[in-house]
Amino acid sequence: MQATHKEIIVVLTVGTQSQKQLCKKLISQTESVNFRVEVICDDDFGQRIGSGGAILNAIGRFYGECQKLIVINCGGFSKRTVSCAVKGKAFAQIVNKKRVETLFQYILENSLLLASGFEKGALVACSDILVDTSSLEVDLSQSAGFGICCDLETGTQHGVMVKNEEEKLVRFLHKTDAETLKK
Repeated sequence: MQATHKEIIVVLTVGTQSQKQLCKKLISQTESVNFRVEVICDDDFGQRIGSGGAILNAIGRFYGECQKLIVINCGGFSKRTVSCAVKGKAFAQIVNKKRVETLFQYILENSLLLASGFEKGALVACSDILVDTSSLEVDLSQSAGFGICCDLETGTQHGVMVKNEEEKLVRFLHKTDAETLKK
């Protein structure tokens, strides 16, 4: 993870001010973070603008300040993983390559591998999915998205990427009703 402060900013988004303070403490205890890491939540901007608001605020605030921006959505209320509600999903522990680390460390390592594939831009990642980039061959000169196939009901509660016949992303639907998703 060799990057200078001017090349990369990593922004973690969280749901509340208390998560933000805890997240900062956990980051300070994380080894191998040798670049600028910011932690923000919607409350920093005066109001909540809905799901994903902190991500939009992160891009608006930090994009252009560096060559590469990595935004990791870490917090929220963790309704599906209640055990992570206090410190956020990103700081759940996993075993990777026979060592214990946090999802944050794993996602950061893989995000840095992806970011090495583009000259300038922003990469947005969720802290509750694992993307193994070690064998990934993707042309990152344009935009790329990673997702999983799931049932219709799950799609109504999450973001859905719509692609055309050439496998190119044409639309992104967020928490859309089932009828629209079927179309």
